[in-house]
Amino acid sequence: MRKVGVDDKDIESSEQGLLKNTQIDEKASPEEKKERQYLFRQSWEISVNVKLAAEVIRSAIDAGANKTGDIDWRLSDRKALQAKAAEAALVKARAVAEKMAEGLHVKLGALIYASNQTPPSRIYFPAGGGGGDSAQVMVSADAGEPVPMPALEIRPQTIREQATVYAVFAIE
Repeated sequence: MRKVGVDDKDIESSEQGLLKNTQIDEKASPEEKKERQYLFRQSWEISVNVKLAAEVIRSAIDAGANKTGDIDWRLSDRKALQAKAAEAALVKARAVAEKMAEGLHVKLGALIYASNQTPPSRIYFPAGGGGGDSAQVMVSADAGEPVPMPALEIRPQTIREQATVYAVFAIE
């Protein structure tokens, strides 16, 4: 992982296990039987920038990992996205208020009061995403041979934020 640019602080052991191997070939020599009597499994969680996600998975497989878990997509600056959503909601609220004022034959004045409520985050799945996103990849390894596989292409999830704004405008 270090060779592909992953810092030690971004690698966490998440699970280890030692199991009795019940599938030893009866034709194996006593030395092989002794050597293979246990199976050790270890899993790691690795947090990296989206651009490194495919490289981390490829590197883990090349090193002997034979199972990867789901990718957990996270946004590095959710507050900035929430602020952008609130700003867009306020612009939309002003447009709606202007239409209402026009229908009432009055002129819309200044914003008097606004409150911002952001609902729980929702993640949508179309391709895309920003450079500030990160991915958390779970990788594990069992005893066994690495398997060649085709090139990996990782496409991050698009993360969108919604905001609800209650706005009060003056009428002139």
